[in-house]
Amino acid sequence: EELYRLRNFSVSGKKVINRGDSFRSRSRNSVNSLGSRVRSVAKLRLGVDIENHSGYGTESPSTRSRDSVRSGSRVSSRKSSRVTSRMSRNTSNSPLKQQSHSSEAEENIYRVLMLGAAGVGKTSLCAQFLSSDHINTYDRAAVEAEDFVEKEVSVALNNKESRIIFIDHQHGDMSLENMMMTYAPSAYLVVAAVDDKSSFDQAERILAYLRMSGVFEDKAVILVANKTDLVRKRVVKTVAGKAVAMKFGIKYIETSPGINHNIDELLVGVLSQITLRENNLKKKSTNKVFSFLTKVLNITSDDSSACSNLNIL
Repeated sequence: EELYRLRNFSVSGKKVINRGDSFRSRSRNSVNSLGSRVRSVAKLRLGVDIENHSGYGTESPSTRSRDSVRSGSRVSSRKSSRVTSRMSRNTSNSPLKQQSHSSEAEENIYRVLMLGAAGVGKTSLCAQFLSSDHINTYDRAAVEAEDFVEKEVSVALNNKESRIIFIDHQHGDMSLENMMMTYAPSAYLVVAAVDDKSSFDQAERILAYLRMSGVFEDKAVILVANKTDLVRKRVVKTVAGKAVAMKFGIKYIETSPGINHNIDELLVGVLSQITLRENNLKKKSTNKVFSFLTKVLNITSDDSSACSNLNIL
């Protein structure tokens, strides 16, 4: 068995209450994810000949630079993920993948794709998700310590435990299409920086692709306006950010790992959105009247307030 950190929360109305972190033990067999199983098969079949996939953008040279000691482990981790991408095309209908998804559903394991332009703070957000302890996101070494593609956090919300795996590829490592196919995510966090207008333009392009792909029908999607602590450098106002979210009919939140602002709210919010949509789909499948009323209510409640409330659909 091994110890893991469990982050405990409760929700009262719109308020998220952090009840602290605890440590529990579980069997090592239970921590094997689909990614690790697929990568094991991939290594046997593909060896080390790994191709880089073009993404929905390119990574800037400055962002790719890493300390020489750290870079080895990062490259290894990201290469494994690219192998997973290639294997997904051959295993999308395999018994291995179907069995993995079935067992994950029973264990309440959810995958969340982190999307957005380079340098918007996706990795910093993930690093702070992992613990209630504040992480200095301006300390590059502290953030890079958590710089792996898959970052897992266990969350107990109102005494119900779930595991969330955040998929955090470097921008441009893998195409969005391949990531969607490989990880079959339950939710998407599209991150932009309030001090970078072009990052919001990139976020809109990503959202347009997700809408075209039919993701909005049954998956949780949240637009995250990050780096709100950079008040003097801010160029994208709250009204403009919300306007983008409302245009696509998705949720919106502003965050700052630098001052630990709304990090717990986002972590709990994405889990709430996933479970709310799961429950909504179950009801819709058994009640056509409920489905019709939900559409009507969604239209009438599509305002700024509902857009920012991650605890309701």
